[in-house]
Amino acid sequence: MEVIKEVALIGTGGAVYADVLSKLLKEGLAVNAFVPNPERMMIENTALTASFLDLDNVAKMTDLLGGYDNVVIAIEIDQTNHDNNEVVNRYYNTWLNEAVNAGVKRLVVIAPHAAIAFAQSHLKSTPDSLDWVLIPTDGDFARHTAKQLFEPSLHRTIREI
Repeated sequence: MEVIKEVALIGTGGAVYADVLSKLLKEGLAVNAFVPNPERMMIENTALTASFLDLDNVAKMTDLLGGYDNVVIAIEIDQTNHDNNEVVNRYYNTWLNEAVNAGVKRLVVIAPHAAIAFAQSHLKSTPDSLDWVLIPTDGDFARHTAKQLFEPSLHRTIREI
C-alpha cells in the first residue's frame, strides 16, 4: 500500500471543510488547505499549510496541484450563503479539470445530498485515468474521507449510505 504523506484539500472553508481538515490532521496527514481566505483559518498545526485558492487564476491552480497524488474537494451548498454556492457552481468543474491537468491520481469529493447529482455528473466526465470517490455528508463523512485516502476501496463511484 502506498504511504500518503500530504494531500491537497480544496474548498470554501465551511463546516464540512473544517471537519475533513481536522480528521485528516488527526490521522497524521500533512494537508495543504487551499481556501479563498487562508488568513481566516483558526487551526494551528505543523502539518497544516494554508494556501490561497486563487479562483481567477486557473493556470496557477494546475501548478499548485502538481505533485499531489490525492486531492480532496469539499463541496458545501448552503441555501443561506449565496456567495459560497456561486463559488461552488462556478469553479467546481475547473477544480476537477485542473486536478486532471496536474496529474492527480485520486480525487475524494465530499458533498451534501443536495449536490450529489451535480458533483457526480462532473466526475463522470473525467478521464478514466482519474480515480475518484464521492462521499455524501451523512454520518461520519470525515472518517470515510480519511479511510478512502488510506485504504481506497471505492473507485469511480458514490459511497452509499
